[in-house]
Amino acid sequence: MGHVMDVQFDADTQRIWALCDNTCGVVSTLLKVDTTGAIVPDVAYSKPAGLPVDNLEGFALAPNSTCVDGTKEAVWSDDGIYGTGTGSATEGHALYSGRVDCDLRLGSQGVPKPVAWDSKKVYFSGDSVSYDGSVYQALWYTSGEAPGSKKNGAWSQLAIAADGHTLWTVTRPFNTGDVVVYQNRVFTALWYTRGTTPGVAGGPWSEIVTPSTPGGIPAWSSATVYTGGEKVTYQGHTYQAQWYSTGTPPPHPKQRLETPLLKRNPRETRPRSPLRRHLRGDRRARFLFCTGKPPGHVIHSGLA
Repeated sequence: MGHVMDVQFDADTQRIWALCDNTCGVVSTLLKVDTTGAIVPDVAYSKPAGLPVDNLEGFALAPNSTCVDGTKEAVWSDDGIYGTGTGSATEGHALYSGRVDCDLRLGSQGVPKPVAWDSKKVYFSGDSVSYDGSVYQALWYTSGEAPGSKKNGAWSQLAIAADGHTLWTVTRPFNTGDVVVYQNRVFTALWYTRGTTPGVAGGPWSEIVTPSTPGGIPAWSSATVYTGGEKVTYQGHTYQAQWYSTGTPPPHPKQRLETPLLKRNPRETRPRSPLRRHLRGDRRARFLFCTGKPPGHVIHSGLA
């Protein structure tokens, strides 16, 4: 497909509308997922009779909840060059409204589920079955073992989110670097793991935290493994990890030690700075508080 000017996901049909402009006569094509998992054209619709063959580069579709007498609104917009306003073809942008059937009588789509599990059948590594509404894959030779009945059994439950991300399941093995979604949080496997729930500090999973703004600093998470140099935000402040750390929150920048970290030589008259004591005397310090000040300004280091 060429000359696609706009795309619109239709949650009601679970398909994608692709709009082609005047290059192809303003045709709207519905895309679906085929049996192999590829996105392919499903059906194409010509433009409404009153819609001009202009540079129509915008398209929006109302949800089925707004249907009246079996139809819902569709809106097209041009790029401003082919405006059909009075006096000139370049008079300005134009919006066009039309109606689309709410029930397009579309067929099924997507990769079909495998056949149902049979307790009397022999399965080999890689075989897939459907069982209790889920899809399972055999990890080795098996017969008679119900999928999901054993945490470390012969079957691995395969689950994919609507956006394509892999969902964590208790019976599925994961290898180093695998990324999963669990309770709307994203994790990456630090080593081979099976059956260990993501989100536990010190475990085989490290949470991937997305910054709230593009290019920003992510928030600290007790489930993330940090190495020296990584920055996080915590309780309104920014911190930088000094070395490996997980599960231990950064301290408040005003936190102080209740007891000295080093015994002071009674003959020493020059007091030691809190920063010097922290950095030299306590190996539990995980984060430095980042002040954003230029060199020469003292920053606070606290216990993690």
